[in-house]
Amino acid sequence: MLKNLNINLVNDHDRLLLAVSGGIDSMVLLHNMNELKSEMNIQIAVAYMDHQKRDDSKLDYELVTSTCKELNIDCFTEKLIDNETENFHDYAHKERYNFFFRIANKISANKIVLAHNLNDNAETV
Repeated sequence: MLKNLNINLVNDHDRLLLAVSGGIDSMVLLHNMNELKSEMNIQIAVAYMDHQKRDDSKLDYELVTSTCKELNIDCFTEKLIDNETENFHDYAHKERYNFFFRIANKISANKIVLAHNLNDNAETV
């Protein structure tokens, strides 16, 4: 767990906003942070943005929202409005982070947590 790493990524009494997409990385993050919340006395909420680029994105929405409901975690969702005049990836990145910051401010979260693995080079860089 994070508290055993001695790098203080998560501290007692943190208010965390988890960016959850419905993919395996973020769902593992959600479940791990849910287990950690009682051990460390932290609060968590979830932010999910639907980019609406895949026909089955509604399945990700349903997975994230139903999991949050089952775990009794507040879940904030938003659909990305398409913008044909900008590069989609740049536009989506900017809008996604604006959404995260807006929700973090709304709930007074002191950290925004994203899940990435070693193959997520583009997002990590």
